[in-house]
Amino acid sequence: TVLLLALLAYAVPALALEASVAGATAGWAALVALAVFALRSRFELARYAPALCLVATAVGLTTLLLAWGLRAVGRRWAWAEAPRALGGAALIAGAMFLALLAGMRHPQFRSSDLMLNVHRLEFVQRGQWVFTLPLPGPRALEAPYPPAFYAAMLPFSYLIANGVLLVEVTAALAIAAGALLTFALARRLTGADGAALWAAGIYAVTPITYGMVSAGNFANLFGQGLATAYLVALVLTYGRWHAWPVAAGLTALLAAAFLGHFGVFLSLLVAVPLCAVALLALSRDRAARGQALALLASFAVALVVAFVLYYRFHAGLLLGYARDALGGQVSARGGAAPQPGLAARLRGEWDGFLLWWGWVALPLGLAGAVALWRARRSPQLALALAWLATAVVFVLVELVAGLSVRYHLFALPPLAVAAGWLLWECWQRRRYYAGPALALALGAFWLWQGLALWADRVLHAYH
Repeated sequence: TVLLLALLAYAVPALALEASVAGATAGWAALVALAVFALRSRFELARYAPALCLVATAVGLTTLLLAWGLRAVGRRWAWAEAPRALGGAALIAGAMFLALLAGMRHPQFRSSDLMLNVHRLEFVQRGQWVFTLPLPGPRALEAPYPPAFYAAMLPFSYLIANGVLLVEVTAALAIAAGALLTFALARRLTGADGAALWAAGIYAVTPITYGMVSAGNFANLFGQGLATAYLVALVLTYGRWHAWPVAAGLTALLAAAFLGHFGVFLSLLVAVPLCAVALLALSRDRAARGQALALLASFAVALVVAFVLYYRFHAGLLLGYARDALGGQVSARGGAAPQPGLAARLRGEWDGFLLWWGWVALPLGLAGAVALWRARRSPQLALALAWLATAVVFVLVELVAGLSVRYHLFALPPLAVAAGWLLWECWQRRRYYAGPALALALGAFWLWQGLALWADRVLHAYH
C-alpha cells in the first residue's frame, strides 16, 4: 500500500515535469514524506524526525548533484539526458530505501551483526581505528576489519545519538544509492532508458541484498557500494584514465573501496586486473592498451595507499594467510569436520544461488550478457562483463575454501545490466503483447522472490 501511494505521489509531478532534476527530486520528496507520515504510527519513525530531516536533506542534495552530474556527462560525451527516466530511477532507489528502512524498523526485526557494527562505530568514536573480526571455525583465525563505513558515519554520530538508527539509515542509503549507480551504468552501456530502468529495478529486488541486511553485513554492503561507484566511474571516464585529474579520482575511489571491507578488498584484487586483461584481449587498438596500463598503474597506487593507511597494521595477519594458502590451508574451518564431496558442494552452491540471487538470475544474466555484447560491443562493456566474470573465480574459491557467498555481491550491477537489457528487448517485442507479458511475468517473479525473502527475514530470522 505504501509503495502504491509513493508511486501515485511521484507520478503526477514526475510525468508533468520534463527536467531530470525536478523528476528525481519529486520522487525522493514523495518517498521521504511517506516514510515520515504514512509509517510513523506503525514503525515509530516519528521519534526520529530530526534524523530523518537530515537524511531527507542529504538525499535531496545528492539527487540534485547526481542529476546535474549526469547532465554534464551527457553534454561532454554526447550522452543523451534521460529526463523522466532519471526520476524513475530515483523512485526505484527511494522505494528500495523505504522497504529496507521499514523492515529494519519493524518491531520483530532481528539482525545478527547489527550491534557489532554499533560497537565498531563506538570504537572509532574513541579513536580506535584498527580492529579485527574473528572468523568461524576451530582455527581461530581473524580478518582485518577496515573502518571506512564507520568513518563515513562519524560526522553524523555527533548529531544522531542513536547508534542503531544511524547504522541502519546509513546502510539503507548506501544500498539504495546502488540503484542509481546501476541506472547510470546501464544507461551508458545500453544507451536506452528502458533497459536502464529495468536494470535499476533488478538491482532493487535481488534477494541477496536483503539477506545481507538481515545478517547485519552493513560494512560489507557499504564497501560493495564503493566498488560499484568505482566501476561506474571507470565506465563513464573510459578514454581519459591517463589524464591526471581522472586518474587521481579513480585511484582515490579505489583506495576507499579497498578500505570499505576486507571481502571487497579481496574481490577487487581479482576484478580490476581481470578488467585490464579483458581490455588487452578484446581490444586491438593502441588506445585500449594504453588505458589498460593506466588502469593497472592506478590499481598499484591505490593498493599502496590502502596498505600505508590501514593494511600495514595487519601485515603479519596477511602474510599468515599467504603462508596458509601456499601450504594448502585455505579454509577457515580447517579439518575439524568432515568435508563434503564435490557433488555436495556443487549442490550447496546451486541452492545458495537460487535462494540469494533468484531463480531467473542465471539464465537472464547469461543470455543478456551474450545479447548485449552482440548488440552494443564496446571496451566499456568489456569492462563490465569482465567485472561480472570475476564471480566465477569466487565460485571456485568458495567450492575449495568455503568463503562466504556474500563476496559475490559486487557482481550484482553488471548482472542487472545484462538481465535488464534482455527484459527490455523482450518488452519491445509487442506482437500480441507476448513480449511485455513475458517481461512483466519474469520481473514480477523476481520481485516476489525478493520481497518474500525480506518479509521472512524481518518476521522470523534470528528469533
